[in-house]
Amino acid sequence: MPAPALTHAARLVRDFDRERFVTALFAPAERREALMVLYAFNTEIARVQESVREPMAGMIRLQWWRDTLIAGAEGALLDHHPVARPLGELIRSHDLGLDLFEDLISSREADLEGGQPSDMDALCRYAERSSAALSQLAARILGAEQGWDAFHPTITRRRSRPVRLFFAHLLGQY
Repeated sequence: MPAPALTHAARLVRDFDRERFVTALFAPAERREALMVLYAFNTEIARVQESVREPMAGMIRLQWWRDTLIAGAEGALLDHHPVARPLGELIRSHDLGLDLFEDLISSREADLEGGQPSDMDALCRYAERSSAALSQLAARILGAEQGWDAFHPTITRRRSRPVRLFFAHLLGQY
């Protein structure tokens, strides 16, 4: 029996974020595509930095995503972008607030600006706005109403598992 065809979101994640693609395969079948859409959005905004020559062009693209998220949350019919349309539906169907999406976009804006975190606290804030925000959204998709903190309410965000995973991934690159 041939394997089912992958959606655009799943192919994007498979091609550019293999680790998240594989972990999403372990999610319950009815939640799997929602995770793929979330991770495809993350892939789209992560690739902005490498796809532009000037930071301003990247800022414009990230602003387009910000505006698209707002429109999608408000129920507007989004253009035919293969990630934006299902992302708007995902935000509405899972009642995802835009605050964590804003954190993800602002962390990518910081990447475009090229500065490095000045100290460990700044690096932790970056981790919270990037990797931990994505993990919180994934936890909400998987059924935790309050995101990751619902799974580990006694752990502070600074020491949360998503922040530790961010550092593990960062160290694995060197």
